This record gives sequence, C-alpha cells and structure tokens, in this order.
Amino acid sequence: MFEAAHIAAAFLNARHLDRLRTPESIAYTQARRASQLVKFLLAHSPYYRALGAGGLLDFPVIDKSEWITHFDTINTVGLTYRETIAFAAEQERTRSFDTTLKGVTVGLSTGTSGRRGVFLVSPRERLTWLGVMLAKLVPDDPLRKRRVAFVLRAGSPLYATADRGPITFRYFDMLQPWNSIRDALAEFAPDMLIAPAGVLRQLADEGLPAGLAPERVISVAECLYADDEAAITRAFGHRPGEVYQATEGLIATRCDHGTLHLNEAYMKIEKEWIDKARTRYMPIVTDFLRRSQPIVRYRLDDILVVGPSCKCGRAAETIASIEGRRDDVCYLLDAARGEVPVFPDLLVRAVLEAAPALSNFRLVQATPGAFVMDSLEDVPQATIAAALARVADKLGALAPMVTIERKFSADVKRRRVVNRMKRPQP
Repeated sequence: MFEAAHIAAAFLNARHLDRLRTPESIAYTQARRASQLVKFLLAHSPYYRALGAGGLLDFPVIDKSEWITHFDTINTVGLTYRETIAFAAEQERTRSFDTTLKGVTVGLSTGTSGRRGVFLVSPRERLTWLGVMLAKLVPDDPLRKRRVAFVLRAGSPLYATADRGPITFRYFDMLQPWNSIRDALAEFAPDMLIAPAGVLRQLADEGLPAGLAPERVISVAECLYADDEAAITRAFGHRPGEVYQATEGLIATRCDHGTLHLNEAYMKIEKEWIDKARTRYMPIVTDFLRRSQPIVRYRLDDILVVGPSCKCGRAAETIASIEGRRDDVCYLLDAARGEVPVFPDLLVRAVLEAAPALSNFRLVQATPGAFVMDSLEDVPQATIAAALARVADKLGALAPMVTIERKFSADVKRRRVVNRMKRPQP
C-alpha cells in the first residue's frame, strides 16, 4: 500500500510541477528544495559535512573524476566505490540485474568518457523515479493497462520497479543477438517502446516486424540526431519522444510540442558557457531528489544548445539539441598550423548533407586536422572530404585529411564524432 501511495504522490506532484508557467515559480521551487538538500547533506554526507556551507552555491563544482575519488564519503548509505563497482560488474558479467547491494540499487555507466561511474538508488528513490517517469512519459490515463518494453545494455531493479499495477514491463538485453531481440519485441507487442536511438533506427531501416506497432516510442541513452528522428517517425507513424537521462539523473524530457525541456522543478542546472555567443554550454547539475548518492554541482561533459521558448507554455528552459561531449570537440588547422575548434554537430550535419543515406558512421579524430570516417555503408572518400573542407573553409581553416575505414561496430554507444587525441583538451 505504501509503495502505491508513494508512486501516486510522485506522479501527481510531477504533473503539478510540469504546469509551472513562470520563471519565478521555478526559482521558488528550486530555492525551497535547495535549502532542504543542503540541510540533508550537512547531516548525512561526510564529504559535504566537512566542507560546510551556507547555501548550495557555496559547495564546489565537481567533475566525474572528483566524484569517483570522493565516492565513499559523498554517498549517504555507507557504500564504497570498490564494493559497488565490483557488484555492478558482476551483474553485467552474469546479465543478472534483479539484486541490490544492502538494499540499494547499483547501476554502472557505459564508461565511454573514461573511468566507469556508479549510481546508487534507494528503494524510496526508485518509487519516486517511477512516479515522475509515468507523469512525463504517459500522456493519458496512467491506470490504463499497458505493456512497456525497455531495450538497454544493462537492466536494473530500478527499471523493474515499473512492473507493477497496470503496467507489464519487460527488459530486453541489447547484448542478445539482434534477431532474437527484434522477434521478442514483436511477440511482446508493447504499447510503449523505450530504446536507444540506434535500436529504433535499426528497426526503422529494416521495416517493423508484424506485431510491433507501439502507440508511443521513446528515445533514450543516446543523442537523437535529426536524420534518425525522421526515419523513426516514418517507420512508426509518429514522432518519437525523447528522454535526456544520464547517470546523474533525469535532465530533460520532450513535451507534446516536441521540445526538450530541462527538468528544472527537480534539478538546478547551471551553465558553463563554451562559446562566445553563449549558445552552447556544459550543464552543472544538482539533483534535488537524490539522497543516497547526492548529485551536487556536478559538471557534465555534454554540450547543450540553448533552445527557444516553447508554445506549450512551460516555464522550464529548453534545449535545441544535445551535440555530444565536450571531449569530442574536434580541431582543424589554420594556415599557421594553429588549432581551430569545430563542434561535433557541425561535422555530423556536413556529413549527412553530403551523404543523406548514411546512418551508421563515426568520425574519429586522433590528430588535429585529420579524420577517419568509419562506416557500415559504402561512401566515397571524396564526398566526405569535400563536405568537411566546406566546414573548414567557413571556419577559416585548412581542409582536413580524410580516410575511410569499414570497422564500424554498432554494439557501442552511438557517438557519431569521437575525439581520441591523447592530450588534455584546452
């Protein structure tokens, strides 16, 4: 009874907060929650107790490396990084995700940006998560019976929380053979399909199998590029929703107008600008809901582009796009051999304009002024070289060297631009 009541309360509260229509109402909500969070941290987190603070902004900004270094004293449930990483790794090795560690759900990030991160979620936080997700992803009656399919690289008791009441939930392991995943999805016939953009695009390109006709499709875990979205929309007959969620929490969701809104009622998101025009930034995230493993002024390395106001009327700020990671900003060379930064989105757009039929490709940079184009599909080297030369010309740089390889692997997280230069980024 307690679980159902908690989920219902979280659902109703999330629906209420989604109706906030003024920046002042969001600021008031954030200030109240920030005060509550600071009091909790000073009482329960050894790391933050030692720092002391008068307010949230008195705490330091931390990145992933610092977060992991101080993991043992940041969390409030007495777990160590060593035991949690070992527990999560064993879950992934055995593909068994239905257990907890001392009553706490443990998850593992993909590790595509370096050392693997671990996230902790208490039973209470799991129930809150479900209520909030239902409020944001289920547009109509939440009590209506429905089947939900979740396709991911790793399962979790967090996702299994959803398998209760009117919802029949099933997790599909992405490490299983593709044909078995596709056939099992068709047999399950979900009303809602939640999967990475790459999985949805694969289904769209192959043609949907008989029986797979979900009423709602949600893209998660990867950037949803414009060409992927168009192909998915054509195949499924409706535009996919999108959830921007990281190890660090639920950051943004799409409204009915197709706009990504920051989850500002539950998070404070500060902006670290990375361009002179102040259109692109790295978010510094504080999650007001997380208590077992606080997320406080945590700098993500994602690149977000500021979006316009939305006709839906919500006051929460919008994101025009998620361009990838700060580490994947690449570099061209000018005539003096100086480095000229180029954002991942510019490179992806240039490739797709030159070769619209491409869907499985990756631009990899190991040295400034040179790229390896890795693709499943055949693509003329001259076509890609000319496209990137046009980008370089607009930026006042020399045309980069381009080589083509056919080593593309679709079983890794979908990143179309990857910077592998072995040096710190400026």
